[in-house]
Amino acid sequence: MYYAKGVLGDTAYYASFANVMSITQLVFLFVAIIFVPKIGKRNIILVGMGLISLSALFQGFLPPSLPSAIVFAGMKGIGAGFAGAVFYALVADTIDYGEWKVGQKAEGVGVSAMTFATKIAQGLSTVLLGWIIDFGGYNGAAQVQTESAVLAVNSAFNYIPAFCCGCVVVLMLFYDLDKKFPAIQKELEARRKTN
Repeated sequence: MYYAKGVLGDTAYYASFANVMSITQLVFLFVAIIFVPKIGKRNIILVGMGLISLSALFQGFLPPSLPSAIVFAGMKGIGAGFAGAVFYALVADTIDYGEWKVGQKAEGVGVSAMTFATKIAQGLSTVLLGWIIDFGGYNGAAQVQTESAVLAVNSAFNYIPAFCCGCVVVLMLFYDLDKKFPAIQKELEARRKTN
């Protein structure tokens, strides 16, 4: 909403790019599943987060317009669909890896920790959004925002998400469970049969 009003100049634009992002995300949640067996969960995350990061970065640097907002929202939706398709599967794999490594299954702790981290991230992102646009001098009543307010909104909507998704890409480069997981699953099945 802030991007539509503060950068594009019309809150009515929000529905256009938000709907495109939601629809493409939903479609690509299912499309991504086709590619998981071929390229693996790690690479699906790399594609998804890389696409979101690049889309946000380009959107931040290119002149703002509704058509570009729609195109980049679609690209972000594709990326979010890919990443979302395997997110919980990665959590499950990590829980199984922990069982394999330490010999104790802790899915309750793993899922609880993930849920807790998600809630904290949602709360912090909302607070940070408010702080960033407030620091930039955003004025909801103003017809035209100051340059610093536009930069603040662009930072919250594009630059910070691009950076965060880029960090996920870098971290996922070190994730190697996709290669090890078939052997880990076999060993876990054998252990479970003997117990």
